[in-house]
Amino acid sequence: MSMQIKAIYLYNKKGDIRELKFKTGDVNIIAGKSDTGKSAIIAIIEYCLGQSRCEIPDGVIRSTVKWYSVLYEFNDTNVFIAKPAPVSSGGKSQSQVYIEVGQSITPPKMDALYPNATDDSITASISSLLGISSNLALTGMGKSQDVFEANLRHTAHYLFQENDVIVSKHILFHKQQEDWGPRTIRSTLPYFLGVLQEERLRLENQLYEARRKERIAQRKFSEVESITSERLDNGKSLLAEARQVGLVADEIDETNTDQVISTLKMTQTWQPQISPTENVGLIQKLGDELSLLRQDLKDKSEQISIVEKYLHDANGYSSEVSYQTQRLESINVFSDSDTNVCPLCHSTFSEMNPPSIEAINKSLTKLNSNLQLVSKERPKLEEYLKELNIEKDNVVGIIQEKKNALNAIESENVNAQRIKNENARIARVLGRISYYLEHIEYTDELQPLRTELENAQSTVEFLEKELDMDLVDERQTSIINLISYWMTEWAKALNLEYSRDYHYQFDLNKLTVQANLPDRDVPLSNMGGGRNIVGCHIITLFALHKYFITQKRPVPGFIVLDQPTQGFFVSAEEYKKIIDTNNANQIFQDDRQDIQNMFNFFFEACKQLAPNFQIIILEHAQLNNLQYQNALVEEPWNGADRALIPNSWIEDEQNND
Repeated sequence: MSMQIKAIYLYNKKGDIRELKFKTGDVNIIAGKSDTGKSAIIAIIEYCLGQSRCEIPDGVIRSTVKWYSVLYEFNDTNVFIAKPAPVSSGGKSQSQVYIEVGQSITPPKMDALYPNATDDSITASISSLLGISSNLALTGMGKSQDVFEANLRHTAHYLFQENDVIVSKHILFHKQQEDWGPRTIRSTLPYFLGVLQEERLRLENQLYEARRKERIAQRKFSEVESITSERLDNGKSLLAEARQVGLVADEIDETNTDQVISTLKMTQTWQPQISPTENVGLIQKLGDELSLLRQDLKDKSEQISIVEKYLHDANGYSSEVSYQTQRLESINVFSDSDTNVCPLCHSTFSEMNPPSIEAINKSLTKLNSNLQLVSKERPKLEEYLKELNIEKDNVVGIIQEKKNALNAIESENVNAQRIKNENARIARVLGRISYYLEHIEYTDELQPLRTELENAQSTVEFLEKELDMDLVDERQTSIINLISYWMTEWAKALNLEYSRDYHYQFDLNKLTVQANLPDRDVPLSNMGGGRNIVGCHIITLFALHKYFITQKRPVPGFIVLDQPTQGFFVSAEEYKKIIDTNNANQIFQDDRQDIQNMFNFFFEACKQLAPNFQIIILEHAQLNNLQYQNALVEEPWNGADRALIPNSWIEDEQNND
């Protein structure tokens, strides 16, 4: 027997227990008027089935109940799950759980309840008890996107039909309207149907893992390939720099990354040229010596200029004196004669007294004396001048030697600086190349990554062939066709529109039901009549459960239907009037037989699938036949003294307020 519900237990603040027992493998009906707590049954069961979000309505139930609990039955094992009313997060959620597992369980007193598990652990434990194996439910049957681990929580779509869902044209399953609803249903239902057989599950998981590794390998390969391309560009740029500074001479294939890198690596053996030592002190010394020599040369040049001028003046004086003396002597000017007679014209001076011959002779004597002196000193001056010129030439020679030495040293210094500059330039290029090569080693993984990617792709290809997803699609189609066949047969039993001549079909992709007419398909959203809408929900859910049970799939064997007869009434207001009566005539005469047929269907379906299927129906309407009355869990809830929450609890709460 699969998982079913034995009882619901509610604890008030005093520790009193409200017990609501159910029969397993049978139809259970809770009938009563509005606002008696019937619809809260679904929220309580789901809350105690690993759902942290509490959807139990605010009001009397929330204000009086301290702990909610459900007793589940798994073959010979009972599981008691209790959860305290949520108080944190604004009373919206609670993930702490008390769980007790055993062959026979008596509900513990409230003092014995304490959190000993969480919703996640409950989900894992009950999933294991159900037989939900480790799995990856994949959207698109084997595609790697939208991965879900099918577990207990995903079975809730097929366990509950709330009153607004069961009459909906657009929502077929519980919580299908949630953002995540359609995706999870499409992803997990194939697993629960056994489309992916258990023996295939290992390969399916391996395929998912292989595809994940393939994506990772592809991403890493693409990243490194991009880095390699950029690395080659950087390497070629550095190679051009190395060629400019003379580190590389040969032409290479620059499209070959390995050649570029190996060539750059060879540059790392370069040794700097040894540059001459700059002799700044010697340059300074030679400069000082040149300054002294130039001053000496200047002094000697000035001395030579003075001597040469003196000789030039002396030569002019000597020539003039010699000329005058020779002229006077040639005409005997200086002979003894009358002093009043001119020695040239022999005329007598009449008015002036001419210089005496004695005076002229004295002058002539002095001139001769000076001429002799000048003539005597000239050889000495010329010798001195010659010495000065020799000394000057020596100084000029020394200056030239010093200048040559200075130029040689300066040239060596320029060469040393040039070598230093070249070494520095090459060193800068080598530094960039060294940095490039050091970091290139960490990203030089293209070949192993290519191998890793090829291996991953081969694994994916192998597993895809092993799994042959076309066969999976064929199996899914076959299962859906079988479920649709049962739906068609049950549509006839419920006298649904189109059921006499046409087939009903469950569409997993669109999550709807449609009637297949020759010229068109009529989806649930286009069907008219409330009973047809309710009927489509019922035949779909029951056909799925029949498949779950007959194929021993890991889905709980119960379903809770909230007010399925509401679709048979003109309005919700008319439906709510059908309360607290054993007289079926109070139901509209035209709909009475259809409602009876629906309940007959419930009993027959439960009988066919007994003891593995349990139906819990929450209803306003009541039928007076024996089968219906025997299925009542309790006397109908009239709201006065019979409801989910006892009047005494409400009174206690009011008194405490």
